[in-house]
Amino acid sequence: MWTSRIFSVLALVLLSGPAAAGSYGDTYWGGINTQNVSNKDVIGSSSTFNISYVDVSRTNGGNTLKIVIHTGYAGAPGTSAALGTTYGSLFFTSVANYSPIGASSGGRYASDTYQPNDWTWAFVTSPTPGAGGLYQIGAVQQEVEYKNTDVAKYYKTLDGKIIMSNINGNPVTAPNSGSNGSYFRQGQAVQFAPDAGEKALYGGSWSVVKGSTITYYINDQHTLGDTFAMSWAMTCANDVFQRVVSVPGPVVGAGLPGLLVVAGLGGLLLRRRRSRASLAQ
Repeated sequence: MWTSRIFSVLALVLLSGPAAAGSYGDTYWGGINTQNVSNKDVIGSSSTFNISYVDVSRTNGGNTLKIVIHTGYAGAPGTSAALGTTYGSLFFTSVANYSPIGASSGGRYASDTYQPNDWTWAFVTSPTPGAGGLYQIGAVQQEVEYKNTDVAKYYKTLDGKIIMSNINGNPVTAPNSGSNGSYFRQGQAVQFAPDAGEKALYGGSWSVVKGSTITYYINDQHTLGDTFAMSWAMTCANDVFQRVVSVPGPVVGAGLPGLLVVAGLGGLLLRRRRSRASLAQ
């Protein structure tokens, strides 16, 4: 009876204990930065657009993915500092499907731009903090160019559109022909807009601490798994977080290693109880 209680308690800790967060720095640059400054990671004001790092964890017994983006951009939309930009969607795909263009060079991928079908899931948010939904992205059907340029404004998919980085709807960065004079990182996927009638497969929510963090809770029922590629940016993509991340387990590792730790702890406690019983005889 006593032994079964030990394992019941340890199993409860394993299944419902708080998971540690994996923290990942922003190493990605991405391509088409025409501003030609020494800092290739951030375009414009670093205090506003810089993404420092991202925390990734799971809560609710592993069914809810929690992502915390540490950035000065939190709370900026609607102010002059945001320069007319707003929050982007969170994009996801499997590690097998993640294939950025060019050499990594420490995770920078300085020539990488969006290619059709790079991303297979998107967490789409309301204009202001509140509710959000996780959508599966269908195959790209058409590239829609902006006016008379060769620059994509968005990519039409089976169930929505993937919107490219832009300033006030213009996806062409200065000093290129067709721009509105604004410099930003061109050619990045920043938002997914589902077609009317499309429903999110999973729900979620998001909140903002001004000047500090943007926090997402995605109730995906573990559909995205514990290791995946993700991307997030403001709609101008003046800084982009993009890389493969992993969710750490709640007990020293995850899966079988975690179970072995529990078994070891249970065995140690059982041996201690038996030793005390022998001494008492």
